[in-house]
This record gives sequence, structure tokens and C-alpha cells, in this order.
Amino acid sequence: MEFVLVTFPALRAVRMDGAQQGQTGQIIGVQRGTHLFDLGSPQDYAPPRVQAVVANTTQMQPLVIPFQPAALPVPVGGPPPGRAPMAEGERSLRAGKRSAKKAAARKKGAGRKKAAPARKKPARKQASRKRATKATRPGGGRSKKATRGATRRR
Repeated sequence: MEFVLVTFPALRAVRMDGAQQGQTGQIIGVQRGTHLFDLGSPQDYAPPRVQAVVANTTQMQPLVIPFQPAALPVPVGGPPPGRAPMAEGERSLRAGKRSAKKAAARKKGAGRKKAAPARKKPARKQASRKRATKATRPGGGRSKKATRGATRRR
């Protein structure tokens, strides 16, 4: 038993060798060999049919047979179907709205990353540096007042 997966953006019936075998998006079990695949009618897909040799497949790794929607013919000299032509004033109004939105986004700084705040050093490290600095001073890191107080206490 071999496995195929026929893909198409919409759910359609899959025909193999002229007979319906399953649906798009589902793994279909087939016999090993050369088969002809299509999606039946309406024929709004491309290519119209795919001939494929199905061999050495597994359910986890089926042969993928892709179909795409057929491109609609574009009439020459007219707007795309389903869209009315815009009046001249409407075009400039839409363009003005778009540029205003872009300017507002630039003003706000949209899409830009903010700089991370500077990190402060932990208090322990700062204190140990101060102690080390005082210890290297003449007098053992003690201030004059501390030295006087130490001699008086004795």
C-alpha cells in the first residue's frame, strides 16, 4: 500500500484514474504504480491533471500532489471584475488618508525598538569596590576620625 496527499486550497473530491478516491487534504491509500490524478469538475484548477509514479511512500511521508486555483482571465482595457471604477476625487481622498496614517505612524515611532535602560550594578559589587579602595589608602583605609576614635577607646 502506498500513500498520496492531494493539496488544493478548497475541499474538493480527488479522482484517481477517473474514479473518486477521497478528498483534498486527506491521505489516500493507493496501489503502487503510475496513476492519473485530477479534481473533477468544475475545472477551475491547474494543472488539469497530474500523472505520478507512486512508490516507496509511507503514511508519515506520502507523495504530495499539489493543485492550484486557475488564474482568472483579466479583461483587456477595463477594471478588474467586481470592482467599480473610482471617481477622480475618491482616488485623491484615499491617497490622502493613507499618507496621513503613514505620517502618524512615523511620528509615533511605530515599528521602532526602544533602547533598553542602562543597568545598574548590584549594590554588593559597588560596596566591595569601595572597601577595596579604602583599604589601599594610607592608614589601613580608616579615616582620621576613625583612627582617633580607635586610639581613644584603648
